Amino acid sequence: MKIDPPLKSSAGWDGWKDAIKSALMLAYGSKGVPLLYVIREDSTPSYPIHIGGVAPTWEETAIDAAPHTGLDYDADRKTVHLFFMNNISEDSDAHAYIHDIIGRTDGRRDWKALCDRYENEATIQARVNQANKTWEVLVYKNERAM
Repeated sequence: MKIDPPLKSSAGWDGWKDAIKSALMLAYGSKGVPLLYVIREDSTPSYPIHIGGVAPTWEETAIDAAPHTGLDYDADRKTVHLFFMNNISEDSDAHAYIHDIIGRTDGRRDWKALCDRYENEATIQARVNQANKTWEVLVYKNERAM
């Protein structure tokens, strides 16, 4: 599965992150569990509870309860790693951040490295500053310019 455009810089991180999570929710791993379980925040399995009388879906329960151990998990980590490699541009700064850990073929570790890089205070502030700069140069001309 290919995500267009691939991740090239921090400017595309938010959209790429959402696209990755959606794609991993649709792709199933070795035990029939959506591959999203590989990159969930907590590595300890948990079981979702009923909130407001609404039971969690089977997918939500499976994602939260799937263990991060065993041969099936190892195979799924490698699958997620390949998925990331196919969706990160080789000439991007994102590729540079995971270059040192590529040989480990661990999608969970790749995800953590990318999150650490793109979701820290400095990177978020840089994106805010870039957006503010863009906002300042926007000028209304008139309807004819459209």
